[in-house]
Amino acid sequence: MSSIKYNPHIAAAHFHFRFKTFLEDVIKPKFGVIEYWFRYEWQARGIHLLLGHQGPSWNPDLHGAGQQHNNDPLIRLIRQPTLQDLADVVNWVQRHRCTPAYCLRRRRLHDDPILTQDTNPKFLVYDGSRNDAWLNNYNRTLILSWLTNIGTSPYTSVHAVINYIAKYRSKSEKKTERFNQIAKAILPRVNSSRGLASFVAKFMNGLLSERDWSAQEIHHLLLNLDLQEGTRIVRSVDCRHPDQHWKADFVPVDDETTNVRTAKNTYQ
Repeated sequence: MSSIKYNPHIAAAHFHFRFKTFLEDVIKPKFGVIEYWFRYEWQARGIHLLLGHQGPSWNPDLHGAGQQHNNDPLIRLIRQPTLQDLADVVNWVQRHRCTPAYCLRRRRLHDDPILTQDTNPKFLVYDGSRNDAWLNNYNRTLILSWLTNIGTSPYTSVHAVINYIAKYRSKSEKKTERFNQIAKAILPRVNSSRGLASFVAKFMNGLLSERDWSAQEIHHLLLNLDLQEGTRIVRSVDCRHPDQHWKADFVPVDDETTNVRTAKNTYQ
């Protein structure tokens, strides 16, 4: 633990390369993924979070039943995984432990998989067969190979895919508060009998709780690791009025200038 605490770059590099291996050796061969996108996020105290989506190469008929892929990469990674192994992992990482005031929501029990709008009235959501109202959906291959909480949900429509992409690809991080804003927020809670000591204590606690940049995130950037990755090339297009465009002298690479102008004319 001391090595991780004082060398957070180890955790940052390990998580990155572990997921890339997971993507290449498990997700792609098991689900036939040819299109993917993912991004890194860091929650409270530097906890890693991955958001992404994958597109399989088979079952082109979106209205038909999918095919079961015979290649199971877990056979090479875990020797004879059993149902007891699955039960142990699922009960440890996939059961809701939230408080009633947060996100705790019971789900209906049913013997067969269903498509429901209980959790999202706008789109149909796949809910696998369940005998536990507090259990999150999971995929056996993913949960046994990753060994931590994973939220999985098959796409049910094109609109659901677009909604997911628009929500998470355009999601911005919370802006860091200035020191004077933190100070103003804690002033009403300062103990008048302790005065400056109370203010300093609450201010320092506020700095710790509002820490937006974890050590792992900083070292992730210092290691020059990508914050997001996908199979599609993304080109930024400034769609504002030409008078508001940022102008700079640059040396065009190949046909870059023409492509940018074509894209701008297309979307304006």
